[in-house]
This record gives sequence, C-alpha cells and structure tokens, in this order.
Amino acid sequence: MTTGNYEPATWIPYLELFVPFVQAIAWPIAGVCVAWLYKDEIGKLIPRIRKVGPSGFELTDTGQQKDGSVGAKRPSELRDIKGRERTAAIAYIEKSIHTDLENKDAEEGLDFVVWGLAQARLDSHFWRVYNYIFGSQITLLRLLKTHNGELDNKTLSEVVSNTLNANQNFGNWQQEDYLRFLKDHQLVDDTSTGLQISAVGDDFLLFLHRFSLSDNRTN
Repeated sequence: MTTGNYEPATWIPYLELFVPFVQAIAWPIAGVCVAWLYKDEIGKLIPRIRKVGPSGFELTDTGQQKDGSVGAKRPSELRDIKGRERTAAIAYIEKSIHTDLENKDAEEGLDFVVWGLAQARLDSHFWRVYNYIFGSQITLLRLLKTHNGELDNKTLSEVVSNTLNANQNFGNWQQEDYLRFLKDHQLVDDTSTGLQISAVGDDFLLFLHRFSLSDNRTN
C-alpha cells in the first residue's frame, strides 16, 4: 500500500511499492556476491577466527604479511559467472575493482568491497529521490541545515505555508502532504519540537554537491 497522495502519472506510487522490495533483497544478494567473489580469501580467514562479538570478528595473528607482502594476487582474466551476463561496461568496472584490491589483504579487501556496495546503494537511492523531489523541498533541507539541523514547529509552519501559497500547482495540499515525500525517503525526522534533517538528508546534500546537481527543480 502506498503512503502518499501522489498522482499515478508521477510513478511515485509504484516506486513506493518497488523500493522497499529492492531494499529488502539488496543486502542478502550483496552478501552472497561478496562471499562468492572472495570465497578463497574468506575460507583462509575461518580457521583464524578466535572470537565473534558485537564488534565483529577477532582473528589470531598468523604472522603473515609482516614481510611486506601484499594480499592474494587477483585473476588476470575474469571468471565466468553462471547465469550472469557480463557486458563490456561491467567487465571494465570489475577489472578496475580488482586493480583497487591488488594491494589489500583479504580483510581489508572485504571492507573495501562492502563500503563500495553501501555507497552504490545510497547513491542509487539518492538518484531516485532527485528525480522526484521538488526544488522547494531541497531549499527546506538546506534551511534545516543552516538552523543547526532543526526548525521549530512555528517556523516550519510559516515556511511550508509560504511555499504552498506561492505555487498554485500544490492545489489544496496541507503541510503533511508537502513533507510526506521527505519523511518517506528518510531525509527528515520529526522531533518533539519541530523537524530536523536526518543523517540521510545530510548525505543527500553532499550527494548534490558531489555531482554538481542543481536545486532548480519543479515547484
């Protein structure tokens, strides 16, 4: 069930149904891919696991790598992946990742790959958000940021009311209608006294800067 009153033509209702499904399966699939790609390195780590706890794994020191040697040599040719098509573009990116991993041991390499998957997942989310967010909503995020991350309820109501009254395209929208998109995509959080920008919202503003994306959007 969708959470907003968006027009079907905007595709937002369908995204609201599709995105949670993608989010639910993304990490299990990522974990399987990482485990398969680095099964040899992970296999070497298993006998060294001494303790497992909330902070992760504690490994025994085998004394390896102290001679300055680097991690396992990466394959010069990409192995076929059963049931998966490898385009030229995918092969290029795979080889660049293997190159990045050449001077990393198994533990560091795994951390590097997981970080890359997390960054890619976040960027994918932000591109979807940017495709539908209103320019005035980006302005509101920047306003929250400049006010120590939060606006009190009175100031928030004034800002949103002025925005809705200035643009007839919003029709009879109320404050909650206007803020729903930001909340549904975890860009802002409600507080006991008002509204604050979330950690995801902070990163979204960094994303806009990183890709030099304009704030000038519809509405």
